[in-house]
Amino acid sequence: YFLAAIQHIDPHVGAQLLEMLQPPRPLSGMAIGIALINDLAASQKEFTVVLDDYHVIEAQPVHAFLEYLVDHMPGNLHLILATRADPPLNLPQLRARGQLLELRAADLCFDLAGVKTYYQEFLGLPLSEKALLELLQKTEGWVAGLQLAGLMLQNQPDLPQAVQTFTGSN
Repeated sequence: YFLAAIQHIDPHVGAQLLEMLQPPRPLSGMAIGIALINDLAASQKEFTVVLDDYHVIEAQPVHAFLEYLVDHMPGNLHLILATRADPPLNLPQLRARGQLLELRAADLCFDLAGVKTYYQEFLGLPLSEKALLELLQKTEGWVAGLQLAGLMLQNQPDLPQAVQTFTGSN
Protein backbone atom coordinates (compact mmCIF):
# COMPACT_ATOMS: atom_id res chain seq x y z
CA TYR A 1 0.00 0.00 0.00
CA PHE A 2 2.87 2.33 0.80
CA LEU A 3 4.40 1.69 -2.60
CA ALA A 4 1.04 2.13 -4.34
CA ALA A 5 0.64 5.53 -2.69
CA ILE A 6 4.14 6.54 -3.80
CA GLN A 7 3.41 5.40 -7.34
CA HIS A 8 0.44 7.79 -7.56
CA ILE A 9 3.03 10.56 -7.55
CA ASP A 10 5.77 8.84 -9.59
CA PRO A 11 4.90 5.50 -11.23
CA HIS A 12 8.58 4.77 -11.84
CA VAL A 13 9.42 4.55 -8.14
CA GLY A 14 9.39 0.92 -7.07
CA ALA A 15 8.60 -0.52 -10.49
CA GLN A 16 11.27 -3.21 -10.08
CA LEU A 17 10.55 -3.50 -6.38
CA LEU A 18 7.11 -4.99 -7.08
CA GLU A 19 8.81 -7.86 -8.89
CA MET A 20 11.22 -8.33 -5.95
CA LEU A 21 8.28 -8.73 -3.56
CA GLN A 22 6.84 -11.71 -5.43
CA PRO A 23 7.29 -15.32 -4.25
CA PRO A 24 9.05 -17.67 -4.03
CA ARG A 25 11.59 -15.72 -1.93
CA PRO A 26 10.79 -12.06 -1.36
CA LEU A 27 13.71 -9.90 -0.32
CA SER A 28 14.44 -8.97 3.27
CA GLY A 29 12.92 -5.81 4.74
CA MET A 30 16.29 -4.07 4.62
CA ALA A 31 16.82 -4.90 0.93
CA ILE A 32 13.33 -3.63 0.16
CA GLY A 33 14.03 -0.46 2.14
CA ILE A 34 17.30 0.16 0.32
CA ALA A 35 15.67 -0.30 -3.09
CA LEU A 36 12.78 2.00 -2.19
CA ILE A 37 15.02 4.70 -0.73
CA ASN A 38 17.25 4.63 -3.81
CA ASP A 39 14.23 4.96 -6.12
CA LEU A 40 12.80 7.82 -4.06
CA ALA A 41 16.12 9.64 -3.97
CA ALA A 42 16.45 9.31 -7.76
CA SER A 43 13.02 10.81 -8.37
CA GLN A 44 12.61 14.51 -9.09
CA LYS A 45 9.20 14.51 -7.35
CA GLU A 46 8.30 15.51 -3.79
CA PHE A 47 6.44 12.87 -1.77
CA THR A 48 4.25 13.37 1.27
CA VAL A 49 2.88 10.14 2.68
CA VAL A 50 0.34 10.07 5.50
CA LEU A 51 0.04 6.88 7.52
CA ASP A 52 -3.21 7.19 9.46
CA ASP A 53 -4.11 5.11 12.53
CA TYR A 54 -0.52 3.94 12.85
CA HIS A 55 -1.26 2.87 16.44
CA VAL A 56 -3.16 -0.20 15.18
CA ILE A 57 -0.06 -1.68 13.52
CA GLU A 58 1.41 -4.41 15.67
CA ALA A 59 3.72 -6.15 13.19
CA GLN A 60 7.33 -5.62 14.26
CA PRO A 61 8.65 -5.95 10.68
CA VAL A 62 6.53 -2.94 9.69
CA HIS A 63 7.95 -0.90 12.57
CA ALA A 64 11.49 -1.99 11.68
CA PHE A 65 10.96 -1.06 8.03
CA LEU A 66 9.58 2.36 8.99
CA GLU A 67 12.47 2.99 11.40
CA TYR A 68 14.94 2.14 8.64
CA LEU A 69 13.09 4.38 6.20
CA VAL A 70 13.05 7.29 8.65
CA ASP A 71 16.75 6.86 9.43
CA HIS A 72 17.66 6.96 5.72
CA MET A 73 14.84 9.09 4.36
CA PRO A 74 15.70 11.09 1.26
CA GLY A 75 15.00 14.83 1.36
CA ASN A 76 12.11 14.58 -1.10
CA LEU A 77 10.07 12.29 1.19
CA HIS A 78 7.92 13.73 3.97
CA LEU A 79 6.26 11.26 6.29
CA ILE A 80 3.25 12.03 8.48
CA LEU A 81 2.13 9.55 11.13
CA ALA A 82 -1.32 10.03 12.60
CA THR A 83 -1.48 7.94 15.74
CA ARG A 84 -3.08 7.87 19.17
CA ALA A 85 0.10 6.54 20.79
CA ASP A 86 3.79 7.18 20.33
CA PRO A 87 5.10 4.91 17.57
CA PRO A 88 7.95 2.54 18.39
CA LEU A 89 10.52 4.77 16.69
CA ASN A 90 13.56 6.49 18.16
CA LEU A 91 11.63 9.71 18.88
CA PRO A 92 14.28 11.29 21.15
CA GLN A 93 16.87 11.00 18.39
CA LEU A 94 14.49 12.49 15.81
CA ARG A 95 13.71 15.36 18.18
CA ALA A 96 17.42 16.00 18.78
CA ARG A 97 18.09 16.10 15.03
CA GLY A 98 15.18 18.49 14.45
CA GLN A 99 13.53 15.92 12.18
CA LEU A 100 10.29 15.62 14.11
CA LEU A 101 7.30 17.88 14.38
CA GLU A 102 4.77 16.69 16.93
CA LEU A 103 1.18 17.77 17.30
CA ARG A 104 -0.35 16.54 20.52
CA ALA A 105 -3.96 16.73 21.72
CA ALA A 106 -3.29 20.02 23.52
CA ASP A 107 -2.04 21.52 20.24
CA LEU A 108 -5.37 20.75 18.57
CA CYS A 109 -7.55 22.49 21.16
CA PHE A 110 -8.65 26.11 21.01
CA ASP A 111 -7.41 28.57 23.60
CA LEU A 112 -9.49 31.52 24.82
CA ALA A 113 -8.41 33.73 21.90
CA GLY A 114 -9.43 31.01 19.42
CA VAL A 115 -12.80 30.54 21.14
CA LYS A 116 -13.40 34.30 21.03
CA THR A 117 -12.55 34.49 17.33
CA TYR A 118 -14.70 31.47 16.52
CA TYR A 119 -17.81 32.68 18.35
CA GLN A 120 -17.63 36.41 17.77
CA GLU A 121 -16.15 36.70 14.28
CA PHE A 122 -17.09 33.43 12.62
CA LEU A 123 -20.50 32.72 14.20
CA GLY A 124 -21.35 36.32 15.03
CA LEU A 125 -22.39 35.52 18.61
CA PRO A 126 -21.76 38.46 20.98
CA LEU A 127 -20.60 36.48 24.02
CA SER A 128 -18.94 37.99 27.09
CA GLU A 129 -15.43 37.01 28.15
CA LYS A 130 -16.98 35.09 31.07
CA ALA A 131 -19.28 33.12 28.74
CA LEU A 132 -16.40 32.37 26.37
CA LEU A 133 -14.27 31.10 29.24
CA GLU A 134 -17.14 28.94 30.48
CA LEU A 135 -17.59 27.40 27.02
CA LEU A 136 -13.85 26.81 26.78
CA GLN A 137 -13.91 24.94 30.09
CA LYS A 138 -17.02 22.92 29.24
CA THR A 139 -15.71 21.81 25.84
CA GLU A 140 -12.04 21.59 26.90
CA GLY A 141 -11.31 23.59 23.74
CA TRP A 142 -12.29 20.80 21.36
CA VAL A 143 -13.62 22.29 18.14
CA ALA A 144 -16.40 19.72 17.77
CA GLY A 145 -17.81 20.65 21.18
CA LEU A 146 -17.45 24.36 20.43
CA GLN A 147 -19.23 23.90 17.12
CA LEU A 148 -22.12 21.98 18.70
CA ALA A 149 -22.43 24.63 21.40
CA GLY A 150 -22.42 27.32 18.72
CA LEU A 151 -25.24 25.61 16.85
CA MET A 152 -27.28 25.41 20.03
CA LEU A 153 -26.57 29.04 20.96
CA GLN A 154 -27.55 30.51 17.59
CA ASN A 155 -31.27 30.22 18.34
CA GLN A 156 -31.22 31.22 22.01
CA PRO A 157 -32.76 34.53 23.11
CA ASP A 158 -30.76 34.61 26.39
CA LEU A 159 -27.15 33.75 25.52
CA PRO A 160 -25.67 34.00 29.05
CA GLN A 161 -28.36 31.65 30.40
CA ALA A 162 -27.91 29.23 27.49
CA VAL A 163 -24.13 29.12 28.11
CA GLN A 164 -24.68 28.38 31.79
CA THR A 165 -27.04 25.51 31.08
CA PHE A 166 -24.97 24.07 28.21
CA THR A 167 -23.71 20.54 28.94
CA GLY A 168 -22.45 17.69 26.85
CA SER A 169 -25.97 16.31 26.62
CA ASN A 170 -27.14 19.35 24.64
